[in-house]
Amino acid sequence: LIDFLLSKGAKPNVQDTQGQTPAMLAAERGNHIIMTKLIQKQADMRLLDAEGRGVLFYCNYPTKNHMRCLQLALKNQADVNNVSTNGDHIFQVMCEKAHEVTPLCLIMLDAGVDPNTANQKTG
Repeated sequence: LIDFLLSKGAKPNVQDTQGQTPAMLAAERGNHIIMTKLIQKQADMRLLDAEGRGVLFYCNYPTKNHMRCLQLALKNQADVNNVSTNGDHIFQVMCEKAHEVTPLCLIMLDAGVDPNTANQKTG
């Protein structure tokens, strides 16, 4: 279906009323195949939803498919230091679940995330 929609001119960077993009939804579901197809059609991995969260916030689940989505997003310019509008840094959010997503945290460190980050509103 994604191939058909993209071939008919569907925009890979369209955002819904919450600002979510197809790439964010694919990442949330761990669908690295759809993410790859969207990236091939120039999906922007730096777009933010209405809460200021980029695609990396949607990769924060303990599965291999979510790890693949994270790696794809990072290879395609996702902001490794993304901070949501409520001040949460993506790495901080991942570290809160570190017992589940340790491999994702390590990938983020390899990608250059600031390991000394803090919530920008609460410190």
